[in-house]
Amino acid sequence: APNLGELFKGSSQGTSAVTDTPRGSTSIENVLTGSVGNSGLVPESSNTWTVGGVITPDSLLPGLSFSVDYYSISITKAISTLTAQQELDQCAAGAQQECSFIQRNGSGGLARVLLPYFNAASRLTKGEDIEIDYTTNLADWNWGGLDGTLTTRLIANHLDRFETNVLSGVPLEFAGSLNNNTPAWKWVLQANYSLDALSVFVQERFIGGGKYDRSKSAAQLGGNQQGGVYYTDATLRYDVTDETQAYFTINNLFDRDPPGYPSTLISGPNFSNRTLYDMIGRTFTVGVRFRTD
Repeated sequence: APNLGELFKGSSQGTSAVTDTPRGSTSIENVLTGSVGNSGLVPESSNTWTVGGVITPDSLLPGLSFSVDYYSISITKAISTLTAQQELDQCAAGAQQECSFIQRNGSGGLARVLLPYFNAASRLTKGEDIEIDYTTNLADWNWGGLDGTLTTRLIANHLDRFETNVLSGVPLEFAGSLNNNTPAWKWVLQANYSLDALSVFVQERFIGGGKYDRSKSAAQLGGNQQGGVYYTDATLRYDVTDETQAYFTINNLFDRDPPGYPSTLISGPNFSNRTLYDMIGRTFTVGVRFRTD
C-alpha cells in the first residue's frame, strides 16, 4: 500500500535541465520541478518467481559451496516517480497522463513540471544472485609449513532487466543505467586469513559500469558511458583475550576518487553519484570490542 509521503507529501521545489521534446525543441533549458504526493494511489500487486540451486562438491574440493538464484518480479500498479525529462519524453510519445503534469506559461514555454507519485502500469525486474564460499586449512596444502584458516566469499548480483512501463507510454529500461542507481553488475569479494589470535580481512567491492542515462545519446551528454569502479577495504584484528578484540580498518585503501557524473542542482554541479560511489575517500578506524557474558 502507498505510504503517507507518497499519498500526502506537499510540494518540494527543485530544478532540472531538460529538453522540451513535446514542442520539438532540441535545446536544453532549466525548468522548475515540484515533487508532490498523490492521494489517488492504490496498492501495488506483484508476482515473484524464483529458482535456484546449491552445489557443495565435497568429494572434489571440500569446503566449497556454490549457489545461484534466478528471480523475476513483476509488479502491476507500481508506485513510482519519473524525472522531469522522462515526463516530457513520455508526453511527446503520447502519454496524456504525463502531459497533464507539465505546466506552461502564456507563450507556451515550460513553467513547471510536477513530479507526483503514481501507479505505473507495470514494473519488471529480472536477474541472478550468485554466491561462492570456500574455507580451507592452509596446512592441508603443504605450502612450506604455512598454517591458518583461509575463508573466501564472493557475493554478486546481475541485473538483467529493470523495466518500468508507464500507462500508454514507452517502456523505460533502467538495467545498466547509473542515473537510476541500477548497474548491471555489483559484487563483493572477501578473504579472511586467521591464525591463532590474529586475523587479516580484505574486501574488494565492485560497482559495474554502464550508461549515465539510457534515455540519452552520447552526443547529448558529451559521452554517456562510465566504467566499473573498485574499492578495497582491509581490517587487521587481534584477540587480546577471549572477551576483548582490537582492530584497525582502512576503507577505500587506495583512496579511489568517485567518477565525475553529469547532474545539476539548484546550488550548482553535483560532482558524482552519492548513492553508488564513495564520496569521502580513504578512512581509518581503530577500535576495541568487548564481550561480556
